[in-house]
Amino acid sequence: MGDFDPATGGGFSSGHPGLVTAKHVIVDENNKIIKSLAYRINFQNEKSRIISEEDLIKIGFGSWFLSESTDIAVRFIYVLNESDVLKIPQNMFLKDENVQSGTPAIILGFPMGLRSDDYATPILRNAIVALKESNYYIIDGFVFPGNSGGPILYMPTPTYFGEIKIDNNSYIGNQMLMGVISSYIPYTDTAISMQTKRPRITFEENSGLCIAIPSSEITKLLNRQDVNEFDKKIEKIIEKIIQ
Repeated sequence: MGDFDPATGGGFSSGHPGLVTAKHVIVDENNKIIKSLAYRINFQNEKSRIISEEDLIKIGFGSWFLSESTDIAVRFIYVLNESDVLKIPQNMFLKDENVQSGTPAIILGFPMGLRSDDYATPILRNAIVALKESNYYIIDGFVFPGNSGGPILYMPTPTYFGEIKIDNNSYIGNQMLMGVISSYIPYTDTAISMQTKRPRITFEENSGLCIAIPSSEITKLLNRQDVNEFDKKIEKIIEKIIQ
């Protein structure tokens, strides 16, 4: 998702309203929605199709809904029956209380814009929750430009030492959405002049840690009043498209 070339971010389908990603992927430096956005949708014949932001607005699908408190955005998008899109409904969102340091995960996305133009298959990387905060997770896993907005999934493993428990104390054995990738955490080092003792050059590297926004923040936006009100209006537009 993003500009036509290269891909600048990822996202996932939640069913309704449709497409979820990181807010910074679809806004400019002035926090305005980028007009040239385009979305690549895979189809079952192993081809893909580009849908532009302009086209979605023209057929009545409105614009993006932005979270006011975190790096999350959602928009309505129509996915044809012949598309090859797996949806992650809200009943597959892992609750925050079931996430802890050590929780195993996988990151899906298109790091550095790596993807096929014919059929865009995401790249998977192993990860683990390094630290849990109230409104974000620090993930031990390498991400790069192109991963932003992509989902991070809880990945159950039989050997996981800190097995996640639910209310009946049973092991969660299914993949579930933990959140979306926001950004990597850089490691910054400064070169000091031996003569003046002042900073001269700053080096920045990928630390291998990244920030993920929890699924609870996605749920808040999906269930927001203005999103739900637009959802009711969009049903009539979809009926016309089907006809």
